[in-house]
Amino acid sequence: MNTRKASRRLGQNSLLLLTTLFLGSCGFRWTQVDRISRAVWSEDGQRVAYARLKYEERMPVLLLADTTEKRNFRYSLYHAAPDGSDRVTIVQDRTGLVGEFWYMSTEGYILVYQYAEGNNDARYLRFDLADDSATTVVVDEWIGANERIEVLPSPSGEFFVRLLPTAWCPETGDYRMDCSYTIEYLTGNSFPHEARVTFLNSATLEVLEQGVGKGEEVIAFDDYLTGAFMPDGSYVVSDGTSAWSFAPGLTPVQLVQIPDSACMYPPTASSTVNGQGQNLKIMENGQGFTVQEAIPGEDYGFGCDSGV
Repeated sequence: MNTRKASRRLGQNSLLLLTTLFLGSCGFRWTQVDRISRAVWSEDGQRVAYARLKYEERMPVLLLADTTEKRNFRYSLYHAAPDGSDRVTIVQDRTGLVGEFWYMSTEGYILVYQYAEGNNDARYLRFDLADDSATTVVVDEWIGANERIEVLPSPSGEFFVRLLPTAWCPETGDYRMDCSYTIEYLTGNSFPHEARVTFLNSATLEVLEQGVGKGEEVIAFDDYLTGAFMPDGSYVVSDGTSAWSFAPGLTPVQLVQIPDSACMYPPTASSTVNGQGQNLKIMENGQGFTVQEAIPGEDYGFGCDSGV
């Protein structure tokens, strides 16, 4: 009897030891990850900017979970020749994550959408290539809402456009972002939507009174908005049903035909595809990028009919 109990106890202890060793060596150990997360062409298609993301990762505590746990995000920004040579460091190990960014080499900056763990403290930052300084362009105060503020550099990089979508909120009696779709889903009602489009000088961040559009325009829309610059320098936003154009000069906003999809993406001159249709691809291991030649009829750069 005592022998049987001792054997059972030994077996339980052995199982516990093996489980502990397994979880300690594999399941719950934080490991360092360092990989390229995104790469884009400069607006003139001559150089490439890319971001390296560093973080810690481990298997989830609940082994049935289908995602790994990540923490302590940091990123670095570089620009280089298309083959990766002549690399220049812009920022090193900055706390946070980096979303989209645009490399405007002629105007000497990179515009970055940066956000923190937990989707808070999101903002657009302008990194100056001359002195690596960072300037906040817009703080995304509605991070986590159904819509968010979008900032996009013009094809030349001389100014930014800021798109702020909102909806009428019966609870507060004004236009807001933080209740734009939740109430509609719960009640089945559709409330008016508005979007404010503002143009900012990319160097001073002052609201433009001349150039493309007026300082600020307001439009009413029905669904999710997308915006893009056109080859003529105008800025067009569309909700899939209607489209509005903000033409150069002080011309008021105009209702226009919805542009072809090739005109809406890429939305500006800096993107993953250059004017020759060459596509930047991140290597599977995240340790580099490659330049893929254009595929006829598939790869297009900025400008509706550019590319091949």
